[in-house]
Amino acid sequence: MGKLTNCVLLAMAASPFIIKYLRYRRLSSFVRMKPQLENTDSENKKKDLPRDYFIRIPAFAVPAVIGKRGMTLRKLMYDSQTECVLRSYTPEELDVASEDINPDSEWVDKFETDDWFSEDSGDTRRKITYLLVRTSDERKLQMVRLRIAEIIEVIQKPWKTSEFEIESHMVGYLVGKGGRNIKSLRDKFTVQIQISDPIPENPSKSVVTVRGRDMTALKEVEIVMKETVLPKNYNRVPRYDEDTLIENGIYENVEDELEDLKKAAEMLAQGFI
Repeated sequence: MGKLTNCVLLAMAASPFIIKYLRYRRLSSFVRMKPQLENTDSENKKKDLPRDYFIRIPAFAVPAVIGKRGMTLRKLMYDSQTECVLRSYTPEELDVASEDINPDSEWVDKFETDDWFSEDSGDTRRKITYLLVRTSDERKLQMVRLRIAEIIEVIQKPWKTSEFEIESHMVGYLVGKGGRNIKSLRDKFTVQIQISDPIPENPSKSVVTVRGRDMTALKEVEIVMKETVLPKNYNRVPRYDEDTLIENGIYENVEDELEDLKKAAEMLAQGFI
């Protein structure tokens, strides 16, 4: 019992020194590890910092990259989660800012072609446009590259035209109030749509002309417009001129028709009397 008591008393007396020693060991090991931790944090911060990439855009593709009211560029930023800004420079301004502008090397090597800038090379007054992309993620940057290349490829395709006929009484509904319906079709399929007046030889028909670069889009527009059905509550009645009604045998002379109706009414009245 005495030995156990002595051991307990000795442990109690030595415990503060043991605790201090352990704390010292932990602190010294942390101090040794601190430079390594700081280096790791600084490397991670460097990786996370966004970088600026400059993608040169040919002059003929700039409106398409911006899109109607900037919608194409906004959608590009939303889909890729990057910051994108178009900047234009004259050759003189580009010489001054050349140190700050580093063209994206992968874009130049894998996507750019000399044909894109053949028109720009002869005009010294034409501005050179770059798309500034700010991101820290290489995958997001690649998404922007592919999307811009796709836009340029579509722009380079020649225009195609498609014509087809629709019922004249459908024109008002297809156009919509204030052109709302036809504007929706134009924006959705990226095409131009024109609808003619009724055909003189066949006033019940109108010709639709659709222009675009994608033949599939032209066919889809044709299918949508031809298969559109008037809703039941749409009370637009087709209007025919006098010649159309005569050709269809509805009447030849309004006055003769009225006279026949009066005679029939008199005969019926005599029969009843």
